[in-house]
Amino acid sequence: MPTDELILHKGNGLRRIVFRADSADDGGNAYGVAFVHEVLSRNRVTKGFAPMPRIEIYSSPLCPFCWQARWLLRRKGVEVHKIPIRMYLGVKLPTRAFREMVERSGGDTTVPQIFVDGVYLGTEEHLARLEAAGQLDGILSGQRPVPTPKH
Repeated sequence: MPTDELILHKGNGLRRIVFRADSADDGGNAYGVAFVHEVLSRNRVTKGFAPMPRIEIYSSPLCPFCWQARWLLRRKGVEVHKIPIRMYLGVKLPTRAFREMVERSGGDTTVPQIFVDGVYLGTEEHLARLEAAGQLDGILSGQRPVPTPKH
């Protein structure tokens, strides 16, 4: 049976809600996240929570900048979906994930590359600038739009 996941936030706290849909008419996901969010917003346990944006980070395990970005996001209480970029002797291998990263980032080949709800946020430098300006919390909570990175 398909399982969908809805991550909710309130301040810096996260709550993970896993739900299952029983309808076989549309492949199992009868209602989707919007319906589940509507139901949860009426529930006193989840009142005041809002859906957390999906944070994706293309990263390499040996990259110190990737670790720095993931550490900052983890410190913010954000769940990060890591997409591995394979490297061999410092050279990024032209895998499907690497080609996808370059396409989505507008040609940038460095790691990490960070996306918020599918919108390109930038690298760890842009993430650090947003944190220093006090804008990162609003972006990660979905209350502020993702700014275009300045190269």
